[in-house]
Amino acid sequence: MYNSQEKESPSDDVVDAPALFSGIMAGRLPAVVIDNGTGYTKLGYAGNTEPQFILPSAIAIKESATIGDAAQRR
Repeated sequence: MYNSQEKESPSDDVVDAPALFSGIMAGRLPAVVIDNGTGYTKLGYAGNTEPQFILPSAIAIKESATIGDAAQRR
């Protein structure tokens, strides 16, 4: 028998940020995934199909370290 409340995929477990603070979901927070790539760092939650944030990775070389927009201009 089909239960309409059965989860169809792992992403069905992912919750919205406001729901994270509700009493029911307090024990079921999704795992955070961080991919430190050479070009971009991607952050998101396990089970999501796409990352929540994509940031350019910063590379520092002695005496020429840059941060933020200055790093992107290099």
